[in-house]
Amino acid sequence: MSEIAIRVEGLSKRYRIVALQQRYDTLRDQIADAFTAPFRRIAAAARGQPSAVRGQDEIIWALKDVSFEASP
Repeated sequence: MSEIAIRVEGLSKRYRIVALQQRYDTLRDQIADAFTAPFRRIAAAARGQPSAVRGQDEIIWALKDVSFEASP
C-alpha cells in the first residue's frame, strides 16, 4: 500500500520585473504627476492592467506547471 504524504500538481510561480524609465522631471512635472497618478491607476485597472507601466514589464517563471509526490 502506497501512502502519499504530499502531492503537488500544476504548481507555478512567476515574477513580474518592472522596468521603469529614468526621467529627470522639473518640480512642475512632479506636481502634475502627483495629481494625475490616481487617474492613471484607475484607467489601467479598467483595462485589466494592475500597473500603468505595462509593456515594459518582463515576466520570469521560477516554476511552471510542476507536479510531484513525496512519500513518508
